[in-house]
Amino acid sequence: MAHPNLPKLPPLPERVDPDGWLHHIHGQGFARRIGSDGCVEVDREPYDIKQALAGKPVLLFVNAPEKRFEVYFEATLIKQVPRKRVAGAGAPL
Repeated sequence: MAHPNLPKLPPLPERVDPDGWLHHIHGQGFARRIGSDGCVEVDREPYDIKQALAGKPVLLFVNAPEKRFEVYFEATLIKQVPRKRVAGAGAPL
């Protein structure tokens, strides 16, 4: 036997927060360009911003506690959009 006395692993938690990773990127900004349809794409999900800004660059800041993106154009907050595919406050393992 190569390893006859392996250490015992700690038990798995009963519940996990599938959105917990958001707190690690809270406050970070991500650059996007608004498409011709007025949307930006994050994680393959479209977010409607503003048709009049098509082709313009925006910054999306992650607001983890509120589970939303804060959209800035030229240093001005223009919109707040809820993050899509939010799983919830805890899911069974």
